[in-house]
Amino acid sequence: MATSIEKAKYTSPDGSKKWEYLSILTCAWMVGCFGCIVGWNSPSIVILMSDDSPIPVTESAISTLAATSAVGQLIAPPLNILLADRFGRKNTMLLTCLPFLANWVLIAIASSIWELYVARFLAGFGVGLLICVEPMYVGEISSSKTRGAAESIILIVYNAGILITFVVAPQLSLSSMAVIFFVNNFACMVTFLFMPESPYFLALKNKMDEAEEALEKLRGKTDVSDELQVVIACLSKNEKGVAKSGTIKDVFSSRGHFRALVIILLFS
Repeated sequence: MATSIEKAKYTSPDGSKKWEYLSILTCAWMVGCFGCIVGWNSPSIVILMSDDSPIPVTESAISTLAATSAVGQLIAPPLNILLADRFGRKNTMLLTCLPFLANWVLIAIASSIWELYVARFLAGFGVGLLICVEPMYVGEISSSKTRGAAESIILIVYNAGILITFVVAPQLSLSSMAVIFFVNNFACMVTFLFMPESPYFLALKNKMDEAEEALEKLRGKTDVSDELQVVIACLSKNEKGVAKSGTIKDVFSSRGHFRALVIILLFS
């Protein structure tokens, strides 16, 4: 337990989930930005194919544009393995915002289809990073009682991001829409800077004091020694190869796993 009063200034003996909820909601916001990226294609293609299109395009170019983001998504996941364990879950999440922002900048200033190709490739790259590291981060900062609800809320916000894009995009020009989404994404990135790093990652790097401080902040408690020991034990099992890969049978034999499966199916 941290003995420094300064270190525990934001905690109370009874606990508070304020920072845990804030972190989860900010992750949901970021995934909502991801939803805007995914939802951009359909309404924007209609604008590009219209008679008064701001950028001359062909049907072949539109087909290529729709597929370009998938190329970025293919490249990103292998890199995520290196980034998340080396630089941290939080920093990798922040990194995903950079290609998102670059995507909106390029769309806002685009004068040819080639700028849109690059924009969508970068957007896909960011999506490929985010879909890998976001569940990792949320799973590691959330307590067992909020983990399932957190991922459900995040999935709802993701679909809301797509819906908002479908509603807003037809009312705006490509550049105006890009500016609005850029501001939203930038605000999300700045907000996420204040969220704590995953205590699992900090413990993995043998930064035990920082891991304890992150847990204290997330749980709002002055004593998180029990949970810290659980974190250390989980990491120790993984290092020793004790943790075994799950099977399909485990999904149905474990009540927690089965509930998670039902939640995913209901909100997918």
